[in-house]
Amino acid sequence: MRLRGLPVERYSDDEVRQIFWGLGRHIGTAVCQNARGEIMGEVRDETRRSEKTYAPIEPGKIVSSRARARSTGPLRWHTDRCDVIALLCVRNAKAGGISKLTSIVTIYNEMLRRRPDLLELLCQDYWRARPADEDGPAAARAFALPVFGVQDGKLTCQYSRTYVEQAQEFPEVPHITAAQNEALDLLAEVAEEVCLYSPFVPGDIQFLNNHTIFHGRTAYEDDSASYQERLLFRLWLSMPNSRRLPSGFETFWGSPEPGALRGGVVQPDTAQRVAVAA
Repeated sequence: MRLRGLPVERYSDDEVRQIFWGLGRHIGTAVCQNARGEIMGEVRDETRRSEKTYAPIEPGKIVSSRARARSTGPLRWHTDRCDVIALLCVRNAKAGGISKLTSIVTIYNEMLRRRPDLLELLCQDYWRARPADEDGPAAARAFALPVFGVQDGKLTCQYSRTYVEQAQEFPEVPHITAAQNEALDLLAEVAEEVCLYSPFVPGDIQFLNNHTIFHGRTAYEDDSASYQERLLFRLWLSMPNSRRLPSGFETFWGSPEPGALRGGVVQPDTAQRVAVAA
């Protein structure tokens, strides 16, 4: 769903944050986006103003999802770890940064038509990482979960190829097979074939159901001289009207129950998924 027309130019960035927070509170419960308690993310290029780069920290290591999102590079198809992701466009880049959306149900059905053998693999466990820049130094740094699951006749999905690739860096994780990689390749191929390019206009708010929609973006170019620097505010929302998830998905979500407070990142000090006031 896309809402349009919030007059962001009338307000300071802090005032826009307050407006967005108020809207989010009316819709769901905002869950933490990393182990440091980030509750409203800023999706912008962090590489230009710091020593951070869109490159592996160590040679041969996979660039994390968070590092990719905070650069000007493209983002591959993925879901975020919440029922609904909300993105508010404050400013656009000079060029690029176009939002890409695609239907998980369409991908599932097309893969069923073309290669049911590969679809079957995606309904089985893939090992994923719990990235340190999101989860902190988690005791269990990898977990297994299917890409697709069905519960009560409804399809759900949790997917980030980066998580899968990062897990392969851990010696305790089984090596991914050629067929499993082929299944991920076909998923991405079909997603590109059926995707919708949906450019943001400042003041747009996009709400996406992470169980049924993949999202990504094109690379972009900022221009600080003209103040054309891409900035999106991001909320991860746990929804009171959420669906039941398939058995086993609690490994990632915390609870599969409908309407449960779930998703996000558990805080190491409080064991909560939401920010707790001191």
